[in-house]
Amino acid sequence: MTELTTEYLTEIITAMVDGKSLKDVCVEQGQSYRAVWRSIHAFEDLTTLYLRAREDYAHARVASMDIIVNTEKDVQRAKLKCDNIKWESARVLPKQYGDRVLHADADGGKDGLTVVLTNYSGVEGK
Repeated sequence: MTELTTEYLTEIITAMVDGKSLKDVCVEQGQSYRAVWRSIHAFEDLTTLYLRAREDYAHARVASMDIIVNTEKDVQRAKLKCDNIKWESARVLPKQYGDRVLHADADGGKDGLTVVLTNYSGVEGK
């Protein structure tokens, strides 16, 4: 195993931009995920870089859905893969890929407590 220097940790984090998870990169590099995780969070600069890499990772995964749809022969398998990517991306970047919930009061303002949810069948409930 290679020593976990800040330069080496930066290389590991940078590999996430291509759509690989930190765990996948650690396995490829023969590193302990737990040791890498602790080392990253020991330095503020690396933590910031990791958070940016997580965003890039989510964007790369979402972009890969088009490839999955066009190359996967089994439609149900392609749908499952894309649903998993959407779920993960909604957790990593909820403002961009998360489910939207509309909060409105009786006058349509945003200060009320009424929550309007739209389910999959398009029927609104409160």
